[in-house]
Amino acid sequence: MSNSVKLSNYSRDEIVKNAMHGAFDADFKAIKAKLAAHAMVCYRSVVSEAEEKAARKAPAEFLNLTNNFRLCFREQGSSRRRLADEHNIEVKRAMPFRSATTTGFISIEDPELYRIYREIVEERDAVNEKKYALRDSIKRTVYSTTSLRKLIEMWPEVEGFLPANMTAPKPQLPALPVADLNAALKDAGVKVGVIVPAKKTGGLALVAA
Repeated sequence: MSNSVKLSNYSRDEIVKNAMHGAFDADFKAIKAKLAAHAMVCYRSVVSEAEEKAARKAPAEFLNLTNNFRLCFREQGSSRRRLADEHNIEVKRAMPFRSATTTGFISIEDPELYRIYREIVEERDAVNEKKYALRDSIKRTVYSTTSLRKLIEMWPEVEGFLPANMTAPKPQLPALPVADLNAALKDAGVKVGVIVPAKKTGGLALVAA
């Protein structure tokens, strides 16, 4: 590949996707675990251990088990549902529910349980904001030039995120500092400057730190 190769929008989007692969995965995994644990607390607030034990003794045709929760929070003494409604919160083992749906529905009025739930959701939203900000920063860098050579001169570590069918030319000028971008990627759990073997589907897979 010559040093005059031009970056298409597709190739630039692939670079952004490769760079973001695995970003904040550890954070989202921890938040998912928090939601699952809180779902169990909410479940226990409406289904006692004795009720659960009795339910598990029912014949299979009457026993509804699922590890997918739908938490529905309501104002105390009101039938009005709050806007906050989480779907498909998974717990480690299937639990019995009174309804015959594949997703267990739990109606909660306890304000403390709602407060904790909102804290976890807000934590997830904050991580999402950081993820979007990092993606936008990478995209601005990648879209700042149409030349692959110039992109590598600006950000040498981008070589680790190039699509499998793209060969990096050697930079001809001193690299410009991109310490902030590299530091942000590392904070997101992405290994920077590591070229990973291409997957069968094409492109580079990025290993999380």
